[in-house]
Amino acid sequence: MIDQLIKEIDDALEHGLYIVALNSALTLPDICGKVAYPKLAGKRARYIRWFEEHVGKYERSPRFKDDEKMPYMSGEIVYALRCALTHEGNPSIRLSDHNLTSFKLLRTPDYTWGGSSGYCDSNGERTIEIAIWNLCFKLCCNAKRYYEENKDKFHFNYRIEDVKWLKKMPWIK
Repeated sequence: MIDQLIKEIDDALEHGLYIVALNSALTLPDICGKVAYPKLAGKRARYIRWFEEHVGKYERSPRFKDDEKMPYMSGEIVYALRCALTHEGNPSIRLSDHNLTSFKLLRTPDYTWGGSSGYCDSNGERTIEIAIWNLCFKLCCNAKRYYEENKDKFHFNYRIEDVKWLKKMPWIK
């Protein structure tokens, strides 16, 4: 399942379907978090913990202390993006909940552009920019690695099969 989902995310990115790819990639911490922490109550807690342990810890600049509220691509921000996009069809997060004054999603052609950054301008504006391709890449790589290391914990009880006779129906193009 994870391999197929990652392949389809890659295909969506290749075809410029950024929101489809992002929406799908944002499910990966849900899937992996449920496997990693089955007894941890609440999807939000599992999601954020898995993200922080596998992605987020690399996003926070080491030059900032824990008490500084410099924005970075944290588990809370990514979870808020997942909820807004999945449940509302709107990739806009509540800024006040995350100590931000501005939030941007960037469509970039590939992973070569750095991607996520937090910064404060001279007016004290707290902004985070997240490159969709870059976030998808990080989520996919880490989910794939986690899956490969923990295959025995994943239990998918279904099959995906091609139904070839449907292609013969005149209304299916």
